[in-house]
Amino acid sequence: MNPGDTLGILIDADQDSMTSSLTLRRLRRQRSQEVLIYHINFIERADNLAFIKPLNIKQKHIGYMNRSRITTWAIVEFQPRHRNDFMNYQFDIIIDHHPVAPPSKARAARSHRLLALAGSAMAQVGQ
Repeated sequence: MNPGDTLGILIDADQDSMTSSLTLRRLRRQRSQEVLIYHINFIERADNLAFIKPLNIKQKHIGYMNRSRITTWAIVEFQPRHRNDFMNYQFDIIIDHHPVAPPSKARAARSHRLLALAGSAMAQVGQ
């Protein structure tokens, strides 16, 4: 990533993915111009809704995304193969605590247990 890049993080919003996206945002904020988090699902469960406010998780539904603003893409806590609409999409970063399965077209695909653990630890603080 370059200093002027805008990182777009896609999540299927639950407590693990929200905290992992916050962890990635904190890690990348110094190297990116902007980090934006988008969720692909509608957040309806009370525990997930209650989780957002204390952690000040700024995220938007993917329907409000302006793709032209984003120069680098990450997907956190799920993989393109989990949703047909992402199978042929080029992600720059894929982070999941499960092994990254082919056919992944990511430039940096990793199974990062450490990031998942950091996200889980943040989830425990928020409860």
